[in-house]
This record gives sequence, structure tokens and C-alpha cells, in this order.
Amino acid sequence: MKCLLIMSAAAKGNQVYRSFCQPVCKAFDLSPTAFDVMLFLANHPEHNTARDVCRIRGIKSGIVSVTVEQLILRGLLLRETDLRDRRIQRLRPTPAAEPLIAAGRQAQQRFEAAIMSAFTPEEYEEYARLTGKLMDHVDRLAKHQESGASVC
Repeated sequence: MKCLLIMSAAAKGNQVYRSFCQPVCKAFDLSPTAFDVMLFLANHPEHNTARDVCRIRGIKSGIVSVTVEQLILRGLLLRETDLRDRRIQRLRPTPAAEPLIAAGRQAQQRFEAAIMSAFTPEEYEEYARLTGKLMDHVDRLAKHQESGASVC
């Protein structure tokens, strides 16, 4: 099955990514989920709500909620009420999180370099084009399913 190739590559890629990030998690006494939340918020400051983390990173809301609370208690995250809509809580890393973020970004860069070493620049361009096409299609399928319509 062709979908097995896609699913297997994604799962194995995630395992390898976790192995690159594991030393940082250990050094800062963080769960892999806490690491993901911190680096997501640091790398994508425009997506700064728990809902964004859930939607984009695909982490369940209960897990994000508990993780965010733990990170706030450790002084690594701040929660601020949005000035225009009091119902929205914005999350941002604190200055105390800067060493963690720097180490996390280095781990991400090492992972990216290791993965990209398999491609020539031309192959990477083709891979990026096809991955973008696949992600657009997956997004359309997800929206179609959310509307209650049958995909098949």
C-alpha cells in the first residue's frame, strides 16, 4: 500500500526527531510534549494559544492544558490575556526559557541537517513541492471530513 510508505516515513521520522531532542529533554527535565510546546511557541510566535498548539501540532487539548500549566509553574511560559478578546489567553516563553530554546533549536538544526543530507538541492525542491501538494490535499480531506461529508 502506498499510504503505508507515507505513514511509516512520518512515524520513523518522528522517532528519529525525538532521539535528537531527547538529550535536551533530559538536560532540562522536560517531557517530549513539553519540549514540543516550548519550541513550537518559540519558533512560531504568531501561533501563541493552546488551541494553536493543539490544532497545528496535533496534541490533545487535555495534554496541552496540563503541559502549559507545568511550564508556567516552572517559570518557562507566561500566559497573558489578549487585550482585544479577554477569552483568549496568549502564551509566550519567558527569558528563563532562553537556554532551553537555544538548545532545542540546535537539536532541531542537527536533525534537519541529518535528514537533508539525503537530498541534493534539486531533490529537496522536488520533495518540498510534493510534500506541499500532499499537505494541501490532506487539509482539503480534513475539512471535508469535518463538514460531515463522506471522503470516499
